[in-house]
Amino acid sequence: MVVRGVYSDLEKEIIAEFEKDAETRIGWQKPMGGPMSADPHVTAEAIKKFGFETDKWNPFWYMESYAAASRWGGLYAHPWFLAQFKPSERMMPTRKGLFRTFYLMGHDIEYYQPVRPGDVIKTWCRKPYIEDNTDLSGKGPRKFRYVDGWGDMINQRNEIVFTEKQFVEVTLHTDPIPVEKYLEDYGYTQEELNAMADMIEKEKPRGGIPRYWEDVKEGDKIDPICWGPTEFTPIIGSGGPTNIPGSIMEVPRRSIPRYEEPLGGPVMFGYIPDKKTGLLYPTHGGRHNWDRAAQFEGGSRAWIYNFESRLPMTRAVTNWMGDDAFLCKFSWRHVWRTPVGDTLIVTGRVAKKYIENNEHLVDIKVWCLNLRGSITDMARATVKLVSREENFPGAKKVINR
Repeated sequence: MVVRGVYSDLEKEIIAEFEKDAETRIGWQKPMGGPMSADPHVTAEAIKKFGFETDKWNPFWYMESYAAASRWGGLYAHPWFLAQFKPSERMMPTRKGLFRTFYLMGHDIEYYQPVRPGDVIKTWCRKPYIEDNTDLSGKGPRKFRYVDGWGDMINQRNEIVFTEKQFVEVTLHTDPIPVEKYLEDYGYTQEELNAMADMIEKEKPRGGIPRYWEDVKEGDKIDPICWGPTEFTPIIGSGGPTNIPGSIMEVPRRSIPRYEEPLGGPVMFGYIPDKKTGLLYPTHGGRHNWDRAAQFEGGSRAWIYNFESRLPMTRAVTNWMGDDAFLCKFSWRHVWRTPVGDTLIVTGRVAKKYIENNEHLVDIKVWCLNLRGSITDMARATVKLVSREENFPGAKKVINR
């Protein structure tokens, strides 16, 4: 029986190691280097590139001439742009004899003011922490929920412009990992595909038409969007000759990774064992690209990346709010894994309308529904709308949080 708050010596050792490491991660984020690092100097090119790759259907996020004609007078960064600056994260440690599975539960972000070209961003890392999330019945394995990738992004004026928290659930298994019931590929009817095409063709952002706070009612529905059928997202590997001046252009030495027993997810590269046969199989990029790798971690089959649900939910909100509004908060939670090939219908409604600190705010509930009938992801967003009482002040004054 696994009791919440009562730990074995091995579990105590793991917790102590986590806490010791967490203490070292408080403070200013050091440049990590590599392709995943964000340049602290925000440029128009970086904003446009991220905006186009994230939401190419809305010119507000990447077209300078369009943004210049809005009341903001120019580009500002998409709400998820600052996530590139979040603190680096690490997997909770484990030991041989335990297998760790990893479940990304969601993110909370808060956007305090527009980030514009010329801003310089630095990140203050907050201490990661864990909570015991073991089933109170004592029948399940040990589960921890931990908060990582938690920090404040601060500009050159020493103002906090963005905060982010990442929520992760880790399970420590001593018994064989239970595997979710296998799901067959979702086969579409011609009628479903036509309905999906109609929804995609009708989607459009509100654009420059102001949505006034006074005109919004609690319970108002937002226009749905269709995301799918989802596809495998390729992982681009590296290797081959380096093009460095003065270097000798040589074919790299051939190598194959030595097999090491995997201690937990996500097992993205290397090999995984088949317990029935004893044979080893390459992961082919892991849980998001290969059914066998996903099943090794307890999934039914390969499932989509988290951004393939949180970004369409964000887009549904920004489509609704229009160019004059500002997305202040977005908190999303993952409910159910979406197999690659499924389609998500994103919809939502206005949950609350209120005034706080002289800001005219609206809370919106939004969710992803697949064609199997399951809600896979949910989110709650807070949007600042313009009021008919305002005289369209400049953008720098609009957001004063």
